Amino acid sequence: MQRVESAGQTTARRTAEAGHGAFADRYIFGVPARFMAPRLLFLGAVAFLALFGLTMIYSSSSITALSSADANYNPAFYLQRQLIFGAVGTVLAFVIARFDYHLWVRKLLVVEWLATLLLLLLVLTPFAGSDAYGATRWIQIGPVNLQPSEFAKITLILVAANLITEYYGGTTRSSRELQLMLIFGVLLPLGLIIVQPDKGTVTVVAVTLIIMLYFGGASGKLCIGILVVGIAALALVSYAQPYSRARIQTMINPWSDPYNKGYQLIQGLYA
Repeated sequence: MQRVESAGQTTARRTAEAGHGAFADRYIFGVPARFMAPRLLFLGAVAFLALFGLTMIYSSSSITALSSADANYNPAFYLQRQLIFGAVGTVLAFVIARFDYHLWVRKLLVVEWLATLLLLLLVLTPFAGSDAYGATRWIQIGPVNLQPSEFAKITLILVAANLITEYYGGTTRSSRELQLMLIFGVLLPLGLIIVQPDKGTVTVVAVTLIIMLYFGGASGKLCIGILVVGIAALALVSYAQPYSRARIQTMINPWSDPYNKGYQLIQGLYA
């Protein structure tokens, strides 16, 4: 049976079509607005978060830097250092943006995955891994100090995006091939991150991948099921590890050790 629109529905549809047409005809910096507007919104959010982070760095470090010989008694020492890091990152972002994104998403993806896996494995080695407060998450080789899990976030998202596209896009890959790629491409790096342990990064990546899976074509029930299983598994792993169990106990009652384990949390509550 043919559906008959009401007068209000017809008006709303025409208004939406007119608005879409007007938006599509607009250009920002020579690019259609429907493409450039989300980009500008994204860049604005990044700039705001970066500036907010710089403010927090200066707020939290100025007194310490002012009384530290290592910081040359300069209250803006850590702020200036972070500004340099930000400038280097901005330059690298512009350089990377000059290349076709297919280079990073597909052509060099295996190389990126291997490099990420190597860095995650280096964290576990005694000569490169840097231990802090019961967790080994950093690589320290001379003056170079980096956290591989931050690079792993990008690699895992790119790998998962390819797998989701291939599965729901109806490619010729068999289910077995995709399962093996899922195990080695996504689950193996995640496992190396959780061994550090860095469950915060695992949680952020896992939630991101579930959202990607949902928008990629998976059913809501499947995504919710994966989320529930993931939360249960993370809770079990957290309770089994002494380091994580101690942090949970501190979170529940920080005043049990107010000058050591609970100090930071209590100061946050005061603030």
